[in-house]
Parts: sequence; structure tokens; C-alpha cells
Amino acid sequence: SLFPDGLAGPEVTRVLEDEQRLKERIFEGHLRRMVRTAQAGGAQVVLTTLPWNLGTPPALSGLHTATAAEALALVKEVGASGEADREVAYREGLALDPMVAALHHEAGRMYQRRRQPRLAADAFRLAAEWDLVPDATPSINAIIRRVADEEGAVLVDLHALSDAWMVEPDRWFLDKVHVSALGATAIGE
Repeated sequence: SLFPDGLAGPEVTRVLEDEQRLKERIFEGHLRRMVRTAQAGGAQVVLTTLPWNLGTPPALSGLHTATAAEALALVKEVGASGEADREVAYREGLALDPMVAALHHEAGRMYQRRRQPRLAADAFRLAAEWDLVPDATPSINAIIRRVADEEGAVLVDLHALSDAWMVEPDRWFLDKVHVSALGATAIGE
């Protein structure tokens, strides 16, 4: 009820993004300490990135600019207009504010309809990155990859496999969550 349009204004956006960056720094510190503690005890550490369904709409998009009302109007237009107008509204919206998760999500859906899965995946990744209340973000997975590399831990990149679902769904997954035999073999290897 606080954000009926699924959008937070610039002030709230700033607070929530600062909080997310702080959580990421804390996560990295805790993860690094856990890995070192386990390795000091002689354990081989295996880390996994966090998969998520790329097509999931953002929980809350933020508006970063003083032209928030204009960006809000464009987000609504992208969701309601015809295909040709959607791309125009999407590009105009990103020119005003390049970090609105809802605009990137709508672009991803547009690219899916056009059967351009790689462009769709890129747009959905940006939507996840700029979601103000994310389950996981590309930044969190980048931290996991970096810690695994720097601390000598084995990495199973589950996110890369979930990403592949968007591009080649039948190759790795039975559905959006469960891996196929080939996907399970890749994870095992």
C-alpha cells in the first residue's frame, strides 16, 4: 500500500540502495570468514552462486531522478502500450533514469516476445540488479565468485545454469527450477 505502483521515489530509493550495498559488504565479510574458518579446519569448501528465475518481476523499482513523475508515466506506458510504442517508452524512460528495474523487466518481456533470448536475459539481469528488495542480485553472485576465486574454493555456478534456462531452457532444465539430467551432470562435474 506504500508503493501502489511498485515504485519508490528518489529518497526511499537512495535509502534502500544504500542498505543493499551495506548488506552486500557484510555478506562478503561473513562469507570470507566462513570459508577461511572451514579451510583452516581442513575442509574443502564448495560455494554456489544463487540461482533465480530471470523472468520474475522486480518486487520494488526505484526512481533515482528528480524527474520521477515523468519516469513513472513512462513505466506505466511501457506496461500498457503497443509493441512499437513500448520500445520508445522504454528508451525514453532509461534516458531519464537508467536504473528503473520495472523498465528493464518490461524490456526483457519485449525481447522474449521477439524471440531474442540473450537480450531478454540481459534486460532481466538489470531488472534484478536494480530491484530494491531482491532475493539475489548479480552483485551477490559476483561476490560469491570473487570469494571462491580469491580463497581457493570450488565454485558451482548455479546462477549461470539458471541464466541458461532463458537462452536454452530445454538443454539444462525440466522447468524453471529443476535441472535435467544434463544439468545435473554439469553441476556434478
